[in-house]
Amino acid sequence: MMLFSSKLVALKRGAFLNRSVRKCIFPVLKTSGIQRRLSQLKTVRFHVGLANPTNPKFHEFHSATRSDVDRAVRIAEQIHPSTCLKFRLRHQNDNDDDGIVSSAEVVYLTEEDVDILRENKSVENLTNDSNLFSSLSKDDFSGKLKSSHTFYPPQVESRRLVCIGIGKESEVTIDTLRSATHNAVQLLKSKKIPNSSFRIPLISKLSDRSSEILSAIVRTSILSNHSFDKYITTDRKFWLQNIDILLPNESDVASHEIIVKRSQTIAEGTILAREIANEQSDVAHPEYIQKIAEIIAETHNLRMRVISAEDFETEELHMIAAVGQASRWPARMVIIEYFGDTSSSDCIALVGKGITFDTGGLNLKPTNSIEDMHLDKGGAAAVLGTMKSIASLKLKRNVVAALALAENAIGKYAYKPFAILQSAKGTVQVSNTDAEGRLVLADTFTFVQKHYKPDCIIDIATLTKASALALGECVAALFSNNDALADIIHRSGLSTFERCWRLPILPEHEKELKGEVSDLKSTGNKYGGTATAAAFLQKFVDKKQTADSTTEKNVLWAHIDIGGPGIYSKQYEFMPAGGTGFGAALLT
Repeated sequence: MMLFSSKLVALKRGAFLNRSVRKCIFPVLKTSGIQRRLSQLKTVRFHVGLANPTNPKFHEFHSATRSDVDRAVRIAEQIHPSTCLKFRLRHQNDNDDDGIVSSAEVVYLTEEDVDILRENKSVENLTNDSNLFSSLSKDDFSGKLKSSHTFYPPQVESRRLVCIGIGKESEVTIDTLRSATHNAVQLLKSKKIPNSSFRIPLISKLSDRSSEILSAIVRTSILSNHSFDKYITTDRKFWLQNIDILLPNESDVASHEIIVKRSQTIAEGTILAREIANEQSDVAHPEYIQKIAEIIAETHNLRMRVISAEDFETEELHMIAAVGQASRWPARMVIIEYFGDTSSSDCIALVGKGITFDTGGLNLKPTNSIEDMHLDKGGAAAVLGTMKSIASLKLKRNVVAALALAENAIGKYAYKPFAILQSAKGTVQVSNTDAEGRLVLADTFTFVQKHYKPDCIIDIATLTKASALALGECVAALFSNNDALADIIHRSGLSTFERCWRLPILPEHEKELKGEVSDLKSTGNKYGGTATAAAFLQKFVDKKQTADSTTEKNVLWAHIDIGGPGIYSKQYEFMPAGGTGFGAALLT
């Protein structure tokens, strides 16, 4: 663990702006009264600068508006209706005893279950109201996947029985139950039912995966209950408030409560990532995301550092500096340190791309490509969601999160196509200013490896649309220099429904990056863009000495390109259109 001095050295207000900008802005602020209002805002101190403990640096930070700060606090603290969804576990035969009455009971039925119930026979763990099905035709409800039917039992006043079809029992999977749970939540929301109960289904082929079933139902309920609704002022959406999880009577409630709390925490991390990713760039600029990171760090007593634009020259981080130099919001790196296992020296670095708006730079994006580029910060959003979950769960891991934050703007200070920038691996020619993500990530790799010496780096970024063209929106492109690490991420993706598919980095991809007037080019030709982007990043992964200092080995590295699943063009079940929060559950 790297230790830093606790001495505070506060620089004058506005120190994050260069002198020429201050001369232009502050007279306007004085005449408009804005400067006086800014001075009344809460001043937040945060650590920036070098690793040298004898030379710490601090800035005073004044948020642009109080509403921005309030919004950041609300997001970081997860005060959102969907995350206020409360779960209670009880056995199926237990009665409500806390005054919260469920208005509906959700049961999952296979096609075989429906056939049995239609014959006036009961089905274990489902419902005693088998007589309800006797007059039900297959056209009304067959139990097929995505089918549903709502009963109003006469003996239970104002209580509905919501039957959700999950298909043939032999074909039911965890993903089937996720889909069915999403359908149930949407049906309950459409009928404005705030309180409901869900019976945990008993599927013989999944009998040894009860914890996965419970986790999938809880996570899906929360994610399906959420939508980004800040700017909707009329016809606000309805939210579920309480869900009773009805366990089989022989189940251990205490052990299942642990699963529910963990699943809820991970889902809240995903929603945090969604909220950050979907926020408009006029609000969610680098300074704003830094504020959210600061609140998370303060809440969980984590150390946080901010490497400012003024420090990039000293640290020789010229690529991220170039990307952000045309924006009114200076680029920065935000580092959050979580050391949950002080007995181990192992450290994982999570690096997230946080381009708060990507115009493409002077290689300007065209209409129909530029409009949703506030979503280009999805990687940084996922890392923040992951860190919130890791800290909340108190995982026994050592993790350093690094957010590469910048706005790729256009203007007279914008970096230019074919500019040659210095990097830790030699000179880099900017083949296209719209390939800025790999530049900010590469510099972040350099800084993290220099100051933290991680054993493993995992980066996540909305890096290329070529990944979506190759794999679709439902799966991320995965690259790695280590088979075991790639396998771990792949299996985590299957269990969280944040799926990844490994692609290769071949010698041909690396040769594409050989420069003619520089050591490297930032892009290759028009083919295989996802692979050449990964090949560029891999060049910035260092070697590390082994414990006995006799040999060197590559730092373990994985790159997750979420250009597809991080930005959905339309909703698919519990994955919303826009920023999906993909990666927060995967990495946790």
